[in-house]
Amino acid sequence: MALSGGLDRAIHTGEELGGDQTPWIQSFCAVSFDLEIGQVLEALYPPGSLSEAEALDVVFSSFPDSITAVQNSRSVRDRTFFFRIRRRSGPPARVEVARSSEDPVPTQSENAQDSGTESAPLIPERFLYGYVFCRQRKDQTLQRGGDQKSVVVLTELPFSNVFAALCRIVGPLYFDIGDEAFKEILAEVTMWPVPELGAAMELHVNGMLLRAQLPTLSNIPDSVPRESMAFAAVEAPDAPRHPLFGESNIFTVFRGHLSRLWTLYELALTGESILVISPSPSFCSEAVAAIVSLLNPVPPSMDFRPYFTIHDHDFDLLIYQHTGDGSSDADGGNPKDGPVRDRVAQDRDSPLILGVTNYYFVKGQKAMNHIVSVGQTESAASGLANGAGRNRSSAALGPKPPGRVRRSFQQAVARVTQPRNRGPGVLLSAFEENLWSEYLPVLKPDTILLNNLVEAETRAKLAGPYSTRLGEVLKANSDALRRHFLELTQGILSDFERALREMSTSKEFSPFSPPKKVAIFDEDAFLNHIKGTGGPGPVVQRRIKGGQWMTLYRRFCRGSNFSGWFRRCSEQVLTEHHQEWQQELGAADIHRFIEGFSEAQLIDAFTVIEQQIRGQHSLVGEAIRKLREDLVHIFEALPKDVQQSLLATPQRAALLGMTQRPVRHKVPGRIQRVDAGDGPSPTPSLSCSPPRSVSPIPRMAWDVS
Repeated sequence: MALSGGLDRAIHTGEELGGDQTPWIQSFCAVSFDLEIGQVLEALYPPGSLSEAEALDVVFSSFPDSITAVQNSRSVRDRTFFFRIRRRSGPPARVEVARSSEDPVPTQSENAQDSGTESAPLIPERFLYGYVFCRQRKDQTLQRGGDQKSVVVLTELPFSNVFAALCRIVGPLYFDIGDEAFKEILAEVTMWPVPELGAAMELHVNGMLLRAQLPTLSNIPDSVPRESMAFAAVEAPDAPRHPLFGESNIFTVFRGHLSRLWTLYELALTGESILVISPSPSFCSEAVAAIVSLLNPVPPSMDFRPYFTIHDHDFDLLIYQHTGDGSSDADGGNPKDGPVRDRVAQDRDSPLILGVTNYYFVKGQKAMNHIVSVGQTESAASGLANGAGRNRSSAALGPKPPGRVRRSFQQAVARVTQPRNRGPGVLLSAFEENLWSEYLPVLKPDTILLNNLVEAETRAKLAGPYSTRLGEVLKANSDALRRHFLELTQGILSDFERALREMSTSKEFSPFSPPKKVAIFDEDAFLNHIKGTGGPGPVVQRRIKGGQWMTLYRRFCRGSNFSGWFRRCSEQVLTEHHQEWQQELGAADIHRFIEGFSEAQLIDAFTVIEQQIRGQHSLVGEAIRKLREDLVHIFEALPKDVQQSLLATPQRAALLGMTQRPVRHKVPGRIQRVDAGDGPSPTPSLSCSPPRSVSPIPRMAWDVS
């Protein structure tokens, strides 16, 4: 990779960002494709905002894969897509030449040696999202008849509805005025309010208003930093759940997979790895985003890459991660000693949703058991756009609606089984939409819903190709599918949440006991509890084949997504228990509780309340005042000699609001008196007899100096 001119020097000097820092944007960059040296980073703003390892991944992810790129008849072609890469720290290092995307497949060690970033450490669980505006221009005066350049918006926030729109603004502006576009846009972005999860944001930029609904906290991956975002600590049970990537159109993206949507949903929910193959990065990234959005309101705990290339630093990691014997068809062979081997051992079982356009992955990812091909070739799309075909209006709208077309049983079986028997290798000769998997799904499609959606689409097409009705229907169909899967997911989660609440420790309230604890998850115990309380609700039961809900629930429990959701659910239940405990504590009558207590019981009560005050739970306002008053009441009920021993600890005396004045010991070997009262200290006794008690709660101190 080459870094150009002054911006090259800026990234290496690590200049201060000053007032350009904002939680919304990490950086803007422009990448061009040079036929002699490969991808070139032409501009980076603010300077120093990326490490060299990050910049290398960015430039290789900013263009469509040349293996699947198709020439079209238009002189200028603009497209948008997005990718996700790991954050890497370390000082930037100059790289002279980037590997061409047409070169043989590199290994991770080759990439590292070429870039000088072999030892660049990962920033744990941090990712960058890159939103790309790519312009391909035909020009017969240029070598190879054209050029291509990309403008990339980089951020740590996965808000596609914000940054995809911003990318479509800053991209054309950069091609008009150059580097000044980045400075102007960033200056406006720094004026945006703090991102508020779950809120509808109105953001002004370049004379336009962006309206975007941000996802709720429950849908945000743990890898997304929360330091600069506003959100509610506890979400109300009836609050709307806005999904991550909720702007993706499920119906349009998976138009050729409508009956397979329930299988894809089940694979994603249970944490199975999925390889998504598409002819273009736009289709590819949209499909991965749509699959992730189906998990709402479960936070995605798997790694997902909307658009992934063979030149990514994680190529070796992800290839070896999903091969059972540690081997791969990659040219680099087995993982070598060092960082790659260690990361493979750590992440071998991590699920992954990988979006690619390079058909190398069809043969290189043999251990990816679930492969789905999505979209259509760009040549076909271009032909449709230019009026190819006898029925332009119907052809441009995609394949014929399934479910209502009558065909013989033999034809239907042949159509489904023939591509599956040939395997995904059929894509090497001709692209087609299909799903290759040996997974036996438990969920079955809602055929009534699908027929209604297809019929609505068919009626909208009759209005003509220039009617706005079709776009409205496609969005409504996507919303209907999203509501269906949200209700299905909430039905599954509600069973586990109900079991969690009912199995949590429940005691009769006492001010001397801590809040109720949350039950530790045990798969068999939870599933037996759900079974004993009647099993799943009707929403889930209608979609289960043959009552196999236990199979689905076990798969979900053992997947990576469940652990992340259960941890957050446990934290929320624990917070609710603590709030209930504080409310009950404020209404408790301490005199009634300690009436008739023995000395030992009073001491135990004192110790418990003291631990509650000093504990990890946050106590505020009336709750902390009430606990302190209860502690003083118990203290006053104790015998004087016990009070004396309790006040021996200065921290406990301060907790009770009683201060001590230490006496200056002047006579060695004599007994001195330390007063806990507020009055002046008496003169020390010069005899060996115990001093006369002059304070309400004295204690004896021996000076043995």
